[in-house]
Amino acid sequence: GEWEKESFTRLYPYDIPAHGTVPIRMNFLSDFGEPLEIPARQPLSIDVLLITDLGNNFIETFAPPVPVASVEIETEDIGVAYRDVLILDASDSYDPDGFITEYNWTIYGDDPSPRYLTGRKIRVYLSKEGPFEIDLKVTDDTGMVSRLSQISGYITIPANRNFNPPVCLDTDNDTYYYNKSTPPNLIHACLKPACLKDAKDECVKEENIPIKFEFLEGSGNVTRIEIEPSVNYTNSSGIASTNITNMTGLKGGWGIIRVKCDRLPYLNNYKNVKVINVTS
Repeated sequence: GEWEKESFTRLYPYDIPAHGTVPIRMNFLSDFGEPLEIPARQPLSIDVLLITDLGNNFIETFAPPVPVASVEIETEDIGVAYRDVLILDASDSYDPDGFITEYNWTIYGDDPSPRYLTGRKIRVYLSKEGPFEIDLKVTDDTGMVSRLSQISGYITIPANRNFNPPVCLDTDNDTYYYNKSTPPNLIHACLKPACLKDAKDECVKEENIPIKFEFLEGSGNVTRIEIEPSVNYTNSSGIASTNITNMTGLKGGWGIIRVKCDRLPYLNNYKNVKVINVTS
């Protein structure tokens, strides 16, 4: 049980004790004089023949596993948006002379570093829009490994906004000053922009998404706030804004601006509007 030997040759054969077993490891880059070249896209089986000094011949064939992967996209209704989910399936992978023991997936593009997942069939929620590249590595019961990228190439998934859709709005509640002495055709104050946020609470930087602003109610001395435009579209930073063009009331108070976008939960934006330069 304690017997070990690092290497063997014809001059220095293995001396295996009776009824004993020992592992035999071969390096195809150094144990055969010259490296044995095997095309990556054409994995070959390995035949191992053991000859003993008693004239017994033992032959064993080792075939690498074959990775086969399929990808489906399912759409989930998460209440405020529709989100696409990847279904990675390696069920059709097989091993010609044994069975597969491990399924390892690698996803490139979802994080700064590769994302590693395990399982024969898995459900993947992505935190980016893409595009993505996916690789599958399978390991069989003899330890042989095959990678999909070395046989048929990576699986490429095109970019899709629905992998990480907007799920909420964000805005602020700052105080703004309204100047009653300014002609009403000029912009008096600007509502702070509304921003769409995704499932990771990051701003969605996508253009031309409509954001709606509407005056809901006032309090204190504010009875009405006029807004223009009432609908604006996000810019390249994912931000949309509008302006206070007129207000009814004295000395200021609270005005509630409702911000809405598609199916997302609306925001009631509380604007503390103060009147200055009151002349009448």
